[in-house]
Amino acid sequence: MLYFTYPLAGLLILVLAIGTGVVLTRKFNLSWRLYAVGAAAFIASQIFHIPFNAWLLQPLAQQVVSPALSRTQSLLISAALLGLSAGLFEEAARYIAYRWWVKDARSWARGLLL
Repeated sequence: MLYFTYPLAGLLILVLAIGTGVVLTRKFNLSWRLYAVGAAAFIASQIFHIPFNAWLLQPLAQQVVSPALSRTQSLLISAALLGLSAGLFEEAARYIAYRWWVKDARSWARGLLL
């Protein structure tokens, strides 16, 4: 069953992401450049975020999250650390995109497409 559902999930993610881009570019009459910059910024954030988690955050979390903590406590600490690292890298990439790539994207529609 997983051989069917995993590819289906991947296909749905791509179709929905591109479909959302099509709808937004047509509805607000915007350029695909904003969509491409947003995609590039997200991919760039993940290029740095994933190794950060694997090489720095995970070993640090294993030291902080001791076996003395309950499963719930260790899950909450891990979720908080992973959420903070995702926010840090994705917001940094978004800031860089707005600061240097799309200085004119200051409306709600442009920000949504980005």
